[in-house]
Amino acid sequence: MKRQLYFIILFLFTFNHISAQRDTEHWFAPFSAANLSSLAKQAVYLSTDSTVPFPVEIYNNNTVITTITISKGSPQYYYIDAADMIGSSSADLFTVSSKGLYLKGTKPFFATFRFTVPAHGEILTSKGKAGIGKKFYAVVAPITNATAGMNFTTGVLATEDNTTVTVSGYAPTVFFTKRCHRCSFSYFKYNLDKRAILYYRRQRKPARKSERLYRCQNCF
Repeated sequence: MKRQLYFIILFLFTFNHISAQRDTEHWFAPFSAANLSSLAKQAVYLSTDSTVPFPVEIYNNNTVITTITISKGSPQYYYIDAADMIGSSSADLFTVSSKGLYLKGTKPFFATFRFTVPAHGEILTSKGKAGIGKKFYAVVAPITNATAGMNFTTGVLATEDNTTVTVSGYAPTVFFTKRCHRCSFSYFKYNLDKRAILYYRRQRKPARKSERLYRCQNCF
């Protein structure tokens, strides 16, 4: 009896986890690429279990960039311009941006964003409305590689107007691109409107004093 009960509980948790990725709305916050390859490709992949075809609208900067019709057995994908999702310049960081994607369908569907370069590929899976919240944690392993391009990015996308985002709780040893220890604080705030974007990048601490000075002079 206990084994059957455990199985039912496990099945329910698994079903709830899968269902959380199936929704009528999905969001993808942008990210940063220090050295964006010209061979990079990125696309959103959409699928559903609905046998009745229905349209999905894909938005960037509150504007519909395309509409795709999907149904069970007929998944679709759409290539995304890098400029709509990826920032390749430090000038894009710590700045409210128009990058990022919002997807809306008339029936529940699954959505992933897939990004590839010659060396590797990455997949972001949207949780739909289940992924909306007020408190999040971003964790990254220590960046020990001395390559300047090594970094970790976090993107924030607002789902409501007049949303205040506070970034805090990071260690004093964390070095942010465009910010530094001497001109930074233990936290910083931004106000975002619906579908507005903020993203920032953590990188290795500059090894040269001249590089550290340059970073400090270019903080804001």
